[in-house]
Amino acid sequence: MPRFTSQPAPAAVRPGDSQVLPCDVNPDLAAFTRWEKDRRPLELGARLLQLPGGALLISNASEGDAGQYRCLVENVGQTKASEEAPLQLTPETTEDRKPEFLVLPTAVTKVVGASVLLLPCAATGFPTPSVHWMLNDKVLDESTSRGGGFVASSCGLRHKHFLVQAPASPEGALCLIAVDLPRLTLHLLEHVRSCLTVISRERARQELSIDNGCGGRREVVAGGSLQISNLTEADAGLYTCVASNGLDNGTIEAQAQLTVQVPPQFVKRPANIYAHESMDIVFKCEVTGSPAPTVKWVKNGDAVIPSDYFKIIREHNLQVLGLVKSDEGFYQCLAENDAGNIQASAQLIILEHVSCYFRGFSQLD
Repeated sequence: MPRFTSQPAPAAVRPGDSQVLPCDVNPDLAAFTRWEKDRRPLELGARLLQLPGGALLISNASEGDAGQYRCLVENVGQTKASEEAPLQLTPETTEDRKPEFLVLPTAVTKVVGASVLLLPCAATGFPTPSVHWMLNDKVLDESTSRGGGFVASSCGLRHKHFLVQAPASPEGALCLIAVDLPRLTLHLLEHVRSCLTVISRERARQELSIDNGCGGRREVVAGGSLQISNLTEADAGLYTCVASNGLDNGTIEAQAQLTVQVPPQFVKRPANIYAHESMDIVFKCEVTGSPAPTVKWVKNGDAVIPSDYFKIIREHNLQVLGLVKSDEGFYQCLAENDAGNIQASAQLIILEHVSCYFRGFSQLD
Protein backbone atom coordinates (compact mmCIF):
# COMPACT_ATOMS: atom_id res chain seq x y z
CA MET A 1 0.00 0.00 0.00
CA PRO A 2 1.18 3.58 -0.68
CA ARG A 3 2.62 5.66 2.13
CA PHE A 4 2.01 9.34 2.80
CA THR A 5 5.10 11.46 3.39
CA SER A 6 2.87 14.32 4.52
CA GLN A 7 -0.83 14.49 5.36
CA PRO A 8 -3.49 17.18 5.86
CA ALA A 9 -3.21 19.06 9.17
CA PRO A 10 -5.71 21.41 10.87
CA ALA A 11 -5.58 24.79 9.13
CA ALA A 12 -7.32 28.16 9.02
CA VAL A 13 -7.83 30.61 6.19
CA ARG A 14 -9.21 34.14 5.95
CA PRO A 15 -11.97 35.04 3.47
CA GLY A 16 -10.51 35.74 0.04
CA ASP A 17 -7.13 34.31 1.01
CA SER A 18 -5.39 31.09 -0.02
CA GLN A 19 -4.37 27.96 1.85
CA VAL A 20 -2.55 24.72 1.02
CA LEU A 21 -3.46 21.35 2.50
CA PRO A 22 -0.50 18.97 2.21
CA CYS A 23 -0.71 15.44 0.87
CA ASP A 24 2.54 14.02 -0.47
CA VAL A 25 2.97 10.52 -1.80
CA ASN A 26 5.45 8.72 -4.00
CA PRO A 27 5.71 10.76 -7.26
CA ASP A 28 4.62 7.69 -9.23
CA LEU A 29 1.33 7.70 -7.35
CA ALA A 30 0.58 11.44 -7.40
CA ALA A 31 -1.62 11.03 -10.47
CA PHE A 32 -3.80 8.58 -8.53
CA THR A 33 -4.48 11.01 -5.69
CA ARG A 34 -7.85 12.65 -5.13
CA TRP A 35 -9.48 14.71 -2.38
CA GLU A 36 -12.64 14.48 -0.31
CA LYS A 37 -14.40 17.16 1.74
CA ASP A 38 -16.71 15.92 4.48
CA ARG A 39 -16.29 12.40 3.03
CA ARG A 40 -17.60 13.47 -0.38
CA PRO A 41 -15.52 13.72 -3.59
CA LEU A 42 -14.17 17.25 -3.99
CA GLU A 43 -14.80 18.84 -7.35
CA LEU A 44 -11.75 20.79 -8.51
CA GLY A 45 -12.16 24.02 -10.44
CA ALA A 46 -10.90 27.55 -10.92
CA ARG A 47 -10.36 28.04 -7.16
CA LEU A 48 -9.49 24.51 -6.13
CA LEU A 49 -6.33 23.05 -7.63
CA GLN A 50 -4.52 19.81 -6.97
CA LEU A 51 -0.79 20.44 -7.15
CA PRO A 52 1.57 18.07 -9.01
CA GLY A 53 2.68 16.39 -5.76
CA GLY A 54 -0.88 15.80 -4.56
CA ALA A 55 -1.42 18.77 -2.20
CA LEU A 56 -4.63 20.82 -2.44
CA LEU A 57 -4.53 24.56 -3.09
CA ILE A 58 -7.62 26.56 -2.10
CA SER A 59 -7.74 30.13 -3.38
CA ASN A 60 -10.20 32.97 -2.75
CA ALA A 61 -11.56 31.06 0.24
CA SER A 62 -15.18 31.40 1.34
CA GLU A 63 -17.46 29.91 4.01
CA GLY A 64 -18.28 26.99 1.78
CA ASP A 65 -14.65 25.82 1.94
CA ALA A 66 -14.79 25.10 5.68
CA GLY A 67 -14.97 21.41 6.50
CA GLN A 68 -13.07 18.16 6.98
CA TYR A 69 -10.53 17.27 4.29
CA ARG A 70 -8.63 14.13 3.45
CA CYS A 71 -6.75 12.82 0.44
CA LEU A 72 -6.97 9.33 -1.00
CA VAL A 73 -4.66 7.29 -3.19
CA GLU A 74 -6.26 4.72 -5.46
CA ASN A 75 -4.01 2.17 -7.12
CA VAL A 76 -4.61 -1.32 -8.51
CA GLY A 77 -8.06 -1.48 -6.98
CA GLN A 78 -6.85 -0.49 -3.52
CA THR A 79 -7.60 2.81 -1.76
CA LYS A 80 -5.71 4.35 1.12
CA ALA A 81 -6.98 7.46 2.91
CA SER A 82 -4.92 10.04 4.76
CA GLU A 83 -5.75 11.43 8.15
CA GLU A 84 -8.71 13.82 8.14
CA ALA A 85 -8.08 17.47 9.07
CA PRO A 86 -10.41 20.48 9.50
CA LEU A 87 -10.16 23.72 7.57
CA GLN A 88 -11.68 26.70 9.41
CA LEU A 89 -12.57 30.14 8.11
CA THR A 90 -11.33 32.92 10.38
CA PRO A 91 -12.36 36.59 10.12
CA GLU A 92 -9.96 38.99 8.47
CA THR A 93 -8.45 41.46 10.94
CA THR A 94 -7.88 44.09 8.21
CA GLU A 95 -4.36 44.33 9.52
CA ASP A 96 -1.83 44.77 6.73
CA ARG A 97 0.17 41.62 5.99
CA LYS A 98 3.01 41.55 3.48
CA PRO A 99 2.78 38.79 0.87
CA GLU A 100 4.23 35.40 1.71
CA PHE A 101 4.47 32.43 -0.61
CA LEU A 102 2.42 29.36 0.21
CA VAL A 103 3.60 27.46 -2.86
CA LEU A 104 6.71 28.10 -4.95
CA PRO A 105 7.32 27.08 -8.57
CA THR A 106 10.06 24.51 -9.04
CA ALA A 107 12.28 23.63 -12.00
CA VAL A 108 10.59 21.22 -14.36
CA THR A 109 11.49 19.37 -17.55
CA LYS A 110 8.83 18.34 -20.06
CA VAL A 111 8.72 16.98 -23.61
CA VAL A 112 7.42 19.27 -26.35
CA GLY A 113 3.71 18.77 -27.00
CA ALA A 114 2.87 17.92 -23.38
CA SER A 115 -0.87 18.47 -23.00
CA VAL A 116 -0.78 20.37 -19.69
CA LEU A 117 2.02 21.77 -17.56
CA LEU A 118 1.47 23.46 -14.20
CA LEU A 119 3.88 25.90 -12.56
CA PRO A 120 2.38 26.29 -9.07
CA CYS A 121 2.50 29.62 -7.25
CA ALA A 122 0.30 30.96 -4.46
CA ALA A 123 0.73 33.77 -1.94
CA THR A 124 -1.07 34.97 1.16
CA GLY A 125 -1.34 38.47 2.62
CA PHE A 126 -3.66 41.42 3.20
CA PRO A 127 -4.73 43.03 0.98
CA THR A 128 -4.92 39.83 -1.03
CA PRO A 129 -1.86 39.71 -3.32
CA SER A 130 -2.26 39.80 -7.06
CA VAL A 131 0.00 37.52 -9.07
CA HIS A 132 1.51 37.91 -12.50
CA TRP A 133 4.19 35.97 -14.37
CA MET A 134 7.29 36.87 -16.34
CA LEU A 135 9.21 34.80 -18.86
CA ASN A 136 12.86 35.74 -19.28
CA ASP A 137 12.25 39.20 -17.77
CA LYS A 138 9.23 39.94 -20.00
CA VAL A 139 5.71 40.20 -18.58
CA LEU A 140 3.72 37.21 -19.72
CA ASP A 141 0.28 37.84 -21.21
CA GLU A 142 -1.38 34.50 -20.68
CA SER A 143 -4.16 35.28 -23.17
CA THR A 144 -1.82 35.88 -26.09
CA SER A 145 -1.47 32.99 -28.47
CA ARG A 146 1.22 32.21 -31.02
CA GLY A 147 -1.11 32.87 -33.94
CA GLY A 148 0.17 36.32 -34.91
CA GLY A 149 -1.22 38.28 -31.99
CA PHE A 150 -4.70 36.82 -31.70
CA VAL A 151 -6.26 37.61 -28.33
CA ALA A 152 -9.39 36.03 -26.90
CA SER A 153 -11.62 39.03 -26.24
CA SER A 154 -14.89 37.49 -25.11
CA CYS A 155 -16.67 34.18 -24.62
CA GLY A 156 -20.13 32.94 -25.29
CA LEU A 157 -22.45 30.89 -23.11
CA ARG A 158 -20.61 28.25 -21.03
CA HIS A 159 -17.35 29.12 -22.79
CA LYS A 160 -18.38 27.18 -25.89
CA HIS A 161 -17.77 30.03 -28.30
CA PHE A 162 -15.04 32.57 -28.81
CA LEU A 163 -14.67 35.98 -30.39
CA VAL A 164 -11.04 36.43 -31.25
CA GLN A 165 -9.61 39.80 -32.15
CA ALA A 166 -7.14 39.53 -35.00
CA PRO A 167 -4.56 42.05 -36.21
CA ALA A 168 -6.17 44.99 -38.01
CA SER A 169 -6.69 44.77 -41.72
CA PRO A 170 -4.53 46.87 -44.06
CA GLU A 171 -7.33 49.45 -44.07
CA GLY A 172 -7.20 49.61 -40.28
CA ALA A 173 -10.58 47.95 -39.76
CA LEU A 174 -11.17 45.65 -36.82
CA CYS A 175 -10.96 42.02 -37.87
CA LEU A 176 -12.70 39.25 -35.95
CA ILE A 177 -12.37 35.52 -36.07
CA ALA A 178 -15.42 33.67 -34.84
CA VAL A 179 -14.96 30.17 -33.49
CA ASP A 180 -18.08 28.01 -33.63
CA LEU A 181 -20.40 30.98 -33.13
CA PRO A 182 -24.18 30.41 -33.37
CA ARG A 183 -26.18 31.90 -36.25
CA LEU A 184 -27.78 34.57 -34.06
CA THR A 185 -24.40 35.93 -33.07
CA LEU A 186 -23.24 35.89 -36.69
CA HIS A 187 -26.32 37.90 -37.66
CA LEU A 188 -25.57 40.50 -35.00
CA LEU A 189 -22.02 40.75 -36.34
CA GLU A 190 -23.17 41.34 -39.90
CA HIS A 191 -21.67 44.84 -39.85
CA VAL A 192 -18.17 43.34 -39.67
CA ARG A 193 -18.96 40.53 -42.08
CA SER A 194 -16.37 41.86 -44.55
CA CYS A 195 -13.67 41.21 -41.99
CA LEU A 196 -15.19 38.24 -40.17
CA THR A 197 -13.86 34.72 -40.57
CA VAL A 198 -15.64 31.70 -39.13
CA ILE A 199 -13.41 28.75 -38.30
CA SER A 200 -13.85 25.45 -36.53
CA ARG A 201 -12.88 24.81 -32.94
CA GLU A 202 -10.26 22.26 -34.07
CA ARG A 203 -8.58 24.81 -36.33
CA ALA A 204 -8.64 27.30 -33.49
CA ARG A 205 -6.79 24.83 -31.28
CA GLN A 206 -4.18 24.18 -33.95
CA GLU A 207 -3.60 27.65 -35.37
CA LEU A 208 -4.53 30.02 -32.56
CA SER A 209 -3.58 27.74 -29.67
CA ILE A 210 -6.97 28.40 -28.08
CA ASP A 211 -8.24 25.60 -25.90
CA ASN A 212 -11.07 25.29 -23.38
CA GLY A 213 -12.40 28.50 -21.88
CA CYS A 214 -11.33 32.05 -22.68
CA GLY A 215 -7.69 32.64 -23.28
CA GLY A 216 -4.73 31.10 -25.00
CA ARG A 217 -2.38 28.27 -24.18
CA ARG A 218 -1.29 30.04 -20.99
CA GLU A 219 -3.73 30.59 -18.16
CA VAL A 220 -3.35 31.71 -14.55
CA VAL A 221 -5.46 29.42 -12.34
CA ALA A 222 -6.31 29.20 -8.64
CA GLY A 223 -5.15 32.71 -7.89
CA GLY A 224 -1.62 32.46 -9.24
CA SER A 225 -0.49 29.13 -10.69
CA LEU A 226 0.45 29.16 -14.37
CA GLN A 227 -1.00 26.46 -16.58
CA ILE A 228 0.43 25.92 -20.07
CA SER A 229 -1.08 23.57 -22.64
CA ASN A 230 0.38 22.13 -25.85
CA LEU A 231 3.95 22.88 -24.82
CA THR A 232 6.28 24.31 -27.49
CA GLU A 233 10.01 25.02 -27.59
CA ALA A 234 9.21 28.73 -27.25
CA ASP A 235 7.77 28.06 -23.79
CA ALA A 236 11.19 27.15 -22.40
CA GLY A 237 12.95 29.67 -20.18
CA LEU A 238 13.13 31.22 -16.74
CA TYR A 239 9.69 31.90 -15.24
CA THR A 240 9.18 34.41 -12.44
CA CYS A 241 6.07 34.49 -10.26
CA VAL A 242 5.53 38.00 -8.89
CA ALA A 243 3.07 38.57 -6.01
CA SER A 244 2.22 42.07 -4.84
CA ASN A 245 -0.44 43.69 -2.64
CA GLY A 246 0.56 47.36 -2.86
CA LEU A 247 2.20 47.67 0.54
CA ASP A 248 5.70 49.09 1.00
CA ASN A 249 8.06 46.24 0.21
CA GLY A 250 4.94 44.28 -0.60
CA THR A 251 6.30 42.54 -3.69
CA ILE A 252 7.91 39.12 -3.66
CA GLU A 253 9.28 36.94 -6.47
CA ALA A 254 10.04 33.29 -7.05
CA GLN A 255 11.72 31.76 -10.10
CA ALA A 256 11.79 28.37 -11.80
CA GLN A 257 13.39 27.11 -15.00
CA LEU A 258 11.24 25.31 -17.55
CA THR A 259 13.19 23.02 -19.86
CA VAL A 260 11.42 21.76 -22.96
CA GLN A 261 12.89 18.66 -24.54
CA VAL A 262 12.43 17.81 -28.21
CA PRO A 263 12.80 14.22 -29.47
CA PRO A 264 15.35 13.67 -32.26
CA GLN A 265 14.19 14.40 -35.80
CA PHE A 266 15.95 13.76 -39.09
CA VAL A 267 16.97 16.72 -41.20
CA LYS A 268 18.69 14.40 -43.66
CA ARG A 269 18.50 10.60 -43.72
CA PRO A 270 21.19 8.29 -45.07
CA ALA A 271 20.56 7.12 -48.64
CA ASN A 272 21.58 3.94 -50.48
CA ILE A 273 25.00 4.13 -52.09
CA TYR A 274 26.35 2.16 -55.05
CA ALA A 275 30.15 2.31 -55.39
CA HIS A 276 33.22 0.43 -56.61
CA GLU A 277 36.00 -0.96 -54.50
CA SER A 278 38.75 1.48 -53.48
CA MET A 279 36.35 4.45 -53.65
CA ASP A 280 35.57 6.74 -50.70
CA ILE A 281 31.91 7.27 -49.74
CA VAL A 282 29.93 9.29 -47.19
CA PHE A 283 26.63 8.34 -45.55
CA LYS A 284 24.89 11.56 -44.53
CA CYS A 285 22.84 11.80 -41.34
CA GLU A 286 21.67 15.14 -39.94
CA VAL A 287 19.46 15.34 -36.84
CA THR A 288 18.00 17.95 -34.53
CA GLY A 289 16.61 17.74 -31.02
CA SER A 290 16.93 19.10 -27.52
CA PRO A 291 19.06 18.19 -25.71
CA ALA A 292 21.37 17.62 -28.68
CA PRO A 293 21.01 13.95 -29.68
CA THR A 294 23.90 11.53 -29.52
CA VAL A 295 24.40 9.72 -32.82
CA LYS A 296 26.02 6.37 -33.49
CA TRP A 297 26.36 4.17 -36.55
CA VAL A 298 25.70 0.45 -36.84
CA LYS A 299 26.66 -1.86 -39.69
CA ASN A 300 24.74 -5.11 -40.05
CA GLY A 301 23.82 -4.90 -36.37
CA ASP A 302 27.36 -4.20 -35.06
CA ALA A 303 28.53 -0.81 -33.83
CA VAL A 304 30.82 1.06 -36.21
CA ILE A 305 34.03 2.00 -34.37
CA PRO A 306 35.85 5.05 -35.79
CA SER A 307 39.24 4.10 -37.30
CA ASP A 308 41.55 4.98 -40.17
CA TYR A 309 38.88 3.69 -42.55
CA PHE A 310 35.66 4.67 -40.78
CA LYS A 311 35.48 8.34 -39.83
CA ILE A 312 32.74 10.61 -38.41
CA ILE A 313 32.83 13.90 -40.30
CA ARG A 314 30.75 17.07 -40.24
CA GLU A 315 29.14 16.16 -36.91
CA HIS A 316 27.34 12.89 -37.70
CA ASN A 317 28.15 11.82 -41.27
CA LEU A 318 29.93 8.48 -41.73
CA GLN A 319 32.83 8.35 -44.17
CA VAL A 320 34.22 5.04 -45.39
CA LEU A 321 37.64 5.21 -47.07
CA GLY A 322 39.06 2.78 -49.61
CA LEU A 323 36.06 0.52 -49.98
CA VAL A 324 36.54 -3.24 -49.94
CA LYS A 325 33.98 -5.95 -50.61
CA SER A 326 33.46 -6.63 -46.88
CA ASP A 327 32.23 -3.04 -46.38
CA GLU A 328 29.03 -3.96 -48.20
CA GLY A 329 25.90 -4.16 -46.06
CA PHE A 330 23.25 -2.20 -44.20
CA TYR A 331 24.24 0.90 -42.23
CA GLN A 332 22.02 2.47 -39.58
CA CYS A 333 22.14 5.96 -38.12
CA LEU A 334 20.74 5.94 -34.58
CA ALA A 335 19.98 9.20 -32.75
CA GLU A 336 18.91 9.42 -29.12
CA ASN A 337 18.28 11.97 -26.38
CA ASP A 338 16.28 12.09 -23.16
CA ALA A 339 13.08 12.71 -25.10
CA GLY A 340 13.26 9.77 -27.52
CA ASN A 341 15.17 7.98 -30.25
CA ILE A 342 14.99 7.41 -34.00
CA GLN A 343 16.86 5.34 -36.57
CA ALA A 344 17.25 5.25 -40.34
CA SER A 345 19.10 2.76 -42.51
CA ALA A 346 20.71 2.66 -45.94
CA GLN A 347 22.48 0.00 -47.99
CA LEU A 348 26.00 0.07 -49.39
CA ILE A 349 26.36 -2.05 -52.52
CA ILE A 350 29.80 -2.72 -53.99
CA LEU A 351 29.61 -2.87 -57.79
CA GLU A 352 31.63 -5.36 -59.80
CA HIS A 353 34.01 -4.07 -62.45
CA VAL A 354 32.57 -5.06 -65.84
CA SER A 355 34.80 -6.49 -68.59
CA CYS A 356 33.91 -5.36 -72.10
CA TYR A 357 35.14 -7.22 -75.23
CA PHE A 358 35.51 -5.46 -78.57
CA ARG A 359 36.65 -7.65 -81.54
CA GLY A 360 39.04 -9.71 -79.56
CA PHE A 361 40.23 -6.96 -77.25
CA SER A 362 39.22 -6.77 -73.62
CA GLN A 363 39.06 -3.68 -71.50
CA LEU A 364 38.25 -3.17 -67.88
CA ASP A 365 35.47 -0.62 -67.53
